[in-house]
Amino acid sequence: IQSGLIPSNMNYRELFVQSTIAAQIVDSKQKIHYASASAAPIDQTLMEQAKHEAVDLGDAILHSQAIRGGHVFWQDDVKEINSLAEHLREANELLGERYDLMKAEVELKERRLQAEEKSRLYDRIAQEIAPQLNKADALLQQSREHPEKANALLSQVCVISAYIKRRANLILLGEEKTAVSARELESCLRESLDNLRLCGVITYLDCRCEGQAAVKQIIAMYDLFEEVTEKLLGQLSAMMVTAEYAENTLRLRIQAGCKEALSTLPTFTLSGGTVTCDAQDEDLIIEAMAKGGAQA
Repeated sequence: IQSGLIPSNMNYRELFVQSTIAAQIVDSKQKIHYASASAAPIDQTLMEQAKHEAVDLGDAILHSQAIRGGHVFWQDDVKEINSLAEHLREANELLGERYDLMKAEVELKERRLQAEEKSRLYDRIAQEIAPQLNKADALLQQSREHPEKANALLSQVCVISAYIKRRANLILLGEEKTAVSARELESCLRESLDNLRLCGVITYLDCRCEGQAAVKQIIAMYDLFEEVTEKLLGQLSAMMVTAEYAENTLRLRIQAGCKEALSTLPTFTLSGGTVTCDAQDEDLIIEAMAKGGAQA
């Protein structure tokens, strides 16, 4: 019209019919006066609804605008948008399925790694405490074969079992960190000595362990204590233990009272440290020292 190619005072209806927009012009009674060729019939109820808000027709959105004497209604074609939305939904579902699959695979790998780690840890524990497990089994077998000695043999099993429990706990602690409270050694010694009383052995513990000590230091000292206990178990009458940790050095002194003087002086080993053994009548004095920095 602005270019002058279409006269502005005639052919309004024909011009509206040929319009590419899907639109209808109605009067106040909803009677259609003009409609484009692409406009689909609109239900009266939908017209009323469109006066207040846009109406979703599926592949089109019905809009309305009040004009003098009535309303104009037009439909926006959203087929392409709906098609794209459908593709997006399908892609989202596919991605969701892939995500769930990948998540399940990751969880399966994590469970497998956890199982492998637990298996490795259990194998390590079993390997390091295997000698004590074998001794405990042998003592249990003897108690079944000799009921009259069952109480004494089972008491020895309790002593070995206390070591097995505490030693396994130290391994677990060592898996998490290289240094722990030095009081862990006190807890280990105390539980072992408590069970040693079941064998009729008088025990005493003096511990001055403060600060953080390397786990390998604690394990070495506890292994030495267990070695002394097991070698002298049938001969022990009393055991006095002193433990001290200061300046990254762990010291252990064991005074083992035996029922009679030993014919030969036993030898003991300490991983990463030094150990001496001396006899005074029926008493055996073992002194050990292990140095090592505590690393968090």
